[in-house]
Amino acid sequence: MANLVTLASTTLPVPILDGSEGVISLASRDGVRVGMRLVCEGESMEVLDVTTLPAPWVKVGRGKDCTGGRPHSNGATVWIAEGYQLYDRDPVGLPPTELLVSP
Repeated sequence: MANLVTLASTTLPVPILDGSEGVISLASRDGVRVGMRLVCEGESMEVLDVTTLPAPWVKVGRGKDCTGGRPHSNGATVWIAEGYQLYDRDPVGLPPTELLVSP
């Protein structure tokens, strides 16, 4: 049976005004570590630093995984993930074989 991953999330307490800001604010930094990805409104950001910045700030590399940096609104959802938990493109079609289901 396939594994199901539920991603943690937080929100932006202040908007991100442009696609080049390298330090962003999160409502919660719980579970956020260097190397993880933050995904907000289709933009992927790599976490570069959390320990030397005061809460709630996080240093990020913007527009990773070919997503491009862009502005984001106050209250936007931010998904917290390891890189392997994300697709590099939207899945299309059905799996190549029938999925087995266990009761």
